[in-house]
Amino acid sequence: MTKSAAAKETEKVGSQNLVGLFFVGNVGDRRGHQGHVLAYLVNGFYLVQFFSWVMGDPTNQGVVRLEDLLQAEFYTDHGQWIEAGENLTRRNMAKVKP
Repeated sequence: MTKSAAAKETEKVGSQNLVGLFFVGNVGDRRGHQGHVLAYLVNGFYLVQFFSWVMGDPTNQGVVRLEDLLQAEFYTDHGQWIEAGENLTRRNMAKVKP
């Protein structure tokens, strides 16, 4: 029996390495998310808490594949994560011309 790509990638990254990290960026085909990795579930799947861009409040939780999470930028520190989100928002707002 061969291992799935998710299982191989999980071994490379380490199943617990992402737990506790904050992220900003694309998650799979969903653009511009921010969240917190809450738990490793099984076979390369993680439980994450997503946050609103507008108010910064928790919105919903979801199960996300490792492959999809690896598209985001990760932060170990809550303050760095907040700053990264604010910087991304500023860059995006600068692109919008009145």
